[in-house]
Amino acid sequence: MIAKPMKAILHALSYGGIEVDAKRLMDAGNEVEMHRIPDALHGFFAFGIQFLHVQESFAYINQFLGKTS
Repeated sequence: MIAKPMKAILHALSYGGIEVDAKRLMDAGNEVEMHRIPDALHGFFAFGIQFLHVQESFAYINQFLGKTS
């Protein structure tokens, strides 16, 4: 159980569990966005900012947090 509302952004590959996590967070009163990154490999975030999937993730995160790129 989540004690207090929070913002959450979820990035998913192609597995079904992330939708369940997003719904549970929303049902608990949290602001949630979920994005799928097509063709991204598991752990892609560790590849560094020079990779397109990481750049796409940062764009989603910055937009969600109210920053402009």
